[in-house]
Amino acid sequence: MKPVGLALLLIAAGLVSQAAPATAVAHRAGARTVTPAIAAGGSHSCALSAIGTVKCWGANTSGQLGNGTTTAASTPVVVTGLTTAVAISAGGKHSCALLANGTVK
Repeated sequence: MKPVGLALLLIAAGLVSQAAPATAVAHRAGARTVTPAIAAGGSHSCALSAIGTVKCWGANTSGQLGNGTTTAASTPVVVTGLTTAVAISAGGKHSCALLANGTVK
C-alpha cells in the first residue's frame, strides 16, 4: 500500500490527525523503527497507532475487538490494555498484537 493510502486509513480510524507519509509517523520500538499498520479480519479491522495503541471496529461476536465486550462497533474502539504494540494481525474471529517486549496478546 502507498504511504498516502495508509495515512488516509489512519486518519479515518482517528489514529492520526493529518495526512503524512508513513515514514513521518513511524515510531521506535526497541532497536527497530515500526510503521503503523492496518489489519483486516473476517468481518472486523484493526489499526496500530504510531504510539503503540490499537483500535478495532466491525463485528465482535467473539470479542475480537479487544474492548471487553461482544458488541459490534462501526467506529474504532480502543483495545483495552495495549500501549506497546509494534505489530498487529487479524483473522476470522480473532486479533493479535505483538508487543515491544516480544510477547503476544
